[in-house]
Amino acid sequence: MHMSHRARGEGSIYQRKDGRWVAAVSLENGKRKQIYRHTKPEAVLALQLANQAKLQGTLTSTRDETVEVFLRDWLQYRIQPRVRERTYLTYQDIITKHIFPTLGHVKLQQLTPLHVQKLYQLKLHEGYSPQTIHQLHKLLRHALNDAVQLNHLFRNVCQVVQVPRVPLTQEVPPLTAQQARQFLAAAQGDPFEALYVLALTTGMRQGELLALAWTDLDLTVGKLQVRRALNRVPHKGIAMAELKSTSSRRCIQLTPLAIDVLKGHHLRQEEARWTAGTA
Repeated sequence: MHMSHRARGEGSIYQRKDGRWVAAVSLENGKRKQIYRHTKPEAVLALQLANQAKLQGTLTSTRDETVEVFLRDWLQYRIQPRVRERTYLTYQDIITKHIFPTLGHVKLQQLTPLHVQKLYQLKLHEGYSPQTIHQLHKLLRHALNDAVQLNHLFRNVCQVVQVPRVPLTQEVPPLTAQQARQFLAAAQGDPFEALYVLALTTGMRQGELLALAWTDLDLTVGKLQVRRALNRVPHKGIAMAELKSTSSRRCIQLTPLAIDVLKGHHLRQEEARWTAGTA
């Protein structure tokens, strides 16, 4: 094992029998932090960065920290306070289902590109689509970027991992004007006619349409305010949520057809309520 000595307190660099290089630096509590790299120049750079972090008081002992331990803390302290519940639960679901069983036991500082590459190949073998693996890769890359920023790692191994190519999806052609007229003619009198008309004439998303309330509509001036959406939340079912971006929250001018259909829908609702109240 080749050892490179430096001034007292600056740490050391040495090469392991397996060929990897290690940058080792002493912490204030007497423990040593070891950082694994593939080449000596990478280890030298890692040691320099570690000494800088040590001077700034941000270097911590994470030698025995596993991928699972870091990701659980990352979800709780880094993600949950900053995102919507639906996003947090989706991240948690992906990590628990796909990452923990394969990589959870691996020490974070010993995680290699090959570990991650094998994970993606396993998911392909299990029948998951390239799109799903891209989502997994995006999430893991995000977490490891934060690990670098928080001084738990000095590089993100996801940066050099090859992700399966996503095949180009064939665009679904929109209805022609004639097809749209035929569809609306067939929908006349249907309990969901107003929903179909709004879908065709406003371009709203399904969740936005299903979250509409009468308070979002002004049929006198023909305006519709898009404020919220109905979404499926992992392990919780359907939930209503306010739209988070200003571009999503918008005002739409209604067509004369949509105004007429909505007025008829509102009248039928009032009649149904009156009938139910007198029954």
